[in-house]
Amino acid sequence: MSQFKCVICLFMFFLIFWQPVVYCDSNELIKALESNSASEVRNLINNSRFDINSFYNDSKGNSRTPLMIASENGFDVIVSILIKNGANINLTSNDKVSALLLSSKEGHYAVTKLLVNSGCNLGLRSKTGFTPMMAAAVNGHTGVVSIILEKCKENRPNISAQCNDTREALIAAASNGQRTIVDIILKSDPSLSGSKEEIYRILEQAEDSLKSISGRILEKSESGITIDGFGQTQIFPLNERTRILNQDCKETSLSTLNTGDFVEIRMRKNQVVDVSQKIWSLKSCE
Repeated sequence: MSQFKCVICLFMFFLIFWQPVVYCDSNELIKALESNSASEVRNLINNSRFDINSFYNDSKGNSRTPLMIASENGFDVIVSILIKNGANINLTSNDKVSALLLSSKEGHYAVTKLLVNSGCNLGLRSKTGFTPMMAAAVNGHTGVVSIILEKCKENRPNISAQCNDTREALIAAASNGQRTIVDIILKSDPSLSGSKEEIYRILEQAEDSLKSISGRILEKSESGITIDGFGQTQIFPLNERTRILNQDCKETSLSTLNTGDFVEIRMRKNQVVDVSQKIWSLKSCE
């Protein structure tokens, strides 16, 4: 009889105090993350049950943790919330992409600083061999490169072991015409000064190389042309060093073309007016 009473008591206890586990919908989580809704993310963490270090498909179909999604979008408040609630800052995706690499590639200064100061691994490489500093260097993100270089100066074995990519970042920056990044890295690391002549030779070749962009003409004038490159707009100056190729890959003049015509613009990198949008490499004309 006493055993029966114990079972009844336990049953009543769980009936009163047990609360069902409520799992948030993954779409709800992704929406909150990608819309930069810090209050909603905090609410989901406090009132729902989900693994903060699990991988979810973002709106682009990429497998990412919540921290990776927030980092890639530059949402520093959400990144801070996730870290404080146990997000693993060093997790990598199937293609070995980390939160730091994503924020560095996009040039998100505040997020990168948060991740670096939280102790994330500076040397994690993607499947393509890129480190966060290399990704930032290629894309010309001076602030991000400076943050990582400053952290690398800390004279600690675990940090030094993560900073063996400085020369690679330097070469990557030079190869992509990122003169300011080249100057920053050379100033930060005197041991690379012996390579200065070689690096500036690579840099000058990159700055002098031709850039190819393809798309359809939206507008044209005597001084410039507006191209719709697969949904994004680019504005380019026209002068004697700019070549225009038509859809048959033959050089032509702007006067022979009409709005809506498909063209390839070949010009030197340092002539690009609007560099805020993506630049498309043309594959059709050799």
